[in-house]
Amino acid sequence: MIADILFSVGVTVASLVAVAVAIYLFLGVRYIPHRRVGIIEKLWSASGSLTEGRIIALSGEAGYQAKVLRGGLYFGYPFWKFTIHKVPLVTVAEGRIGYVYARDGQPLQPVQTLGHFADCNGFQDAVGFLQNGGQRGRQRGILREGVYAINTAVFMVITETGVHTGPISTEENRMAQFWREELQEQNGFVPVIVGNPKGKQSAEPPKPGGLAESDNVGVVTIHDGPSLEAGDVIAPEAE
Repeated sequence: MIADILFSVGVTVASLVAVAVAIYLFLGVRYIPHRRVGIIEKLWSASGSLTEGRIIALSGEAGYQAKVLRGGLYFGYPFWKFTIHKVPLVTVAEGRIGYVYARDGQPLQPVQTLGHFADCNGFQDAVGFLQNGGQRGRQRGILREGVYAINTAVFMVITETGVHTGPISTEENRMAQFWREELQEQNGFVPVIVGNPKGKQSAEPPKPGGLAESDNVGVVTIHDGPSLEAGDVIAPEAE
């Protein structure tokens, strides 16, 4: 009697294990924690490989995919076809900014050092970035304080607290750490505040011929873009 019960329990457990293995193998079940995003790496594809100069797939080619998996349960990603890299969400602390470097996109023009703005929802839409003419390299756009679900296979993000380089290479991680140290030396993670930083009028009136804190203006020097015309010292207003 006991032997029959144990046998039945063993068969049931073995059946459940077999079903779980079959689901994992053939349905490709993947779980992404809600504090992470899943970067999809397609190991092989009938669509072939990426063309030269590209590292991110937009049309189902083998390689890193542009879209990411947000927190949740997913089907259709079997281990023999996909590797899912789970990376943390990007967090920019309150009162700080983050910098972005794009690994893929259109090349920069000879007069550019920074990529122009592309509509990509704060770099959370890699497909939109690549389809809207986003350029590879350091970006003009920055990240304000907040939490972002960014594909760090496409975008390398540098914040005051660390760098997010994704599953690409350790060499890029060392390069990003160097950039981060440079930015920290220049206090580059703190936004520039023009006028009274507390947003209040100064308790002391301005001296004759002087300016109160709230009367200050900022003068900007740009290190990117076309050169000034001969004889000009002030750049025209950008649209």
